[in-house]
Amino acid sequence: MDEIREKIASLIKDGKAGSVLAIVKNGINVIPVQITSQNLDEVSNICLDERRYPIEKMLASLVDARDDSSPVGIVLRPCEKAAVIELHKLQRFNIADLILIDIDCSRELRDKCACDWKDDIAVKVQEGKEFLKDETLDTLESGTSKERWEFWSKHFARCIKCYGCRNVCPVCICKACCLEEADVVEKGELPPEFPIFHLARAVDVAGRCIDCGKCEEACPVDIPLRLIHKKVFRDFIRDFKYIPGASIDEKCPLDFIESIKEEGD
Repeated sequence: MDEIREKIASLIKDGKAGSVLAIVKNGINVIPVQITSQNLDEVSNICLDERRYPIEKMLASLVDARDDSSPVGIVLRPCEKAAVIELHKLQRFNIADLILIDIDCSRELRDKCACDWKDDIAVKVQEGKEFLKDETLDTLESGTSKERWEFWSKHFARCIKCYGCRNVCPVCICKACCLEEADVVEKGELPPEFPIFHLARAVDVAGRCIDCGKCEEACPVDIPLRLIHKKVFRDFIRDFKYIPGASIDEKCPLDFIESIKEEGD
């Protein structure tokens, strides 16, 4: 951690980065902070912690708000780096304007998350090894359609439509959200109509969900949202041989806009 702190301080002092976004601990608060030459002392407070934020979305806002063309640095866990790669492909920012600083997750978060990114998921897939193992999901998929419907009906009946899952998702970036359209989701209805609300979100992020699990962490009524997104993520990799966030150069098979552009050229 000291090496990372020194690197960030050097980047800012030498003018190689206009600012660096990192998680810092001040007293009992653990929050994302934009570190600049004006608050360089915050470097000493950079920490490892299991609390997580949509830091990738914050990064996009910082890039947009720059007064100059100075690169923006960001301290990233493995899954967050995968999300940044997807946001680059979605043209939310240019990764060439960034300085990515890798950091490992805390042991507590690793145990809690059971993350595949820490072992390079791309290598796992190429070698044919098991990935995204989830006993709960495997058990659920082995059940009947009625059992699966009852399982999800029970959980989604608790939904209060707070939009926390959408707001915290690092790759949910649509300016106009279909979940706020009356034709898709009836306004004022709680819980929202099942299954359209959460299935629409799962389909919308298919091809760019990186299985970070932040949606489930943010849910105030403990809906196992990661299960449905992990199902989509796992099947997407199997069917399309594409791993969201694993490669800067490889295009997503669902990138219809780029496909249309290429056909029109």
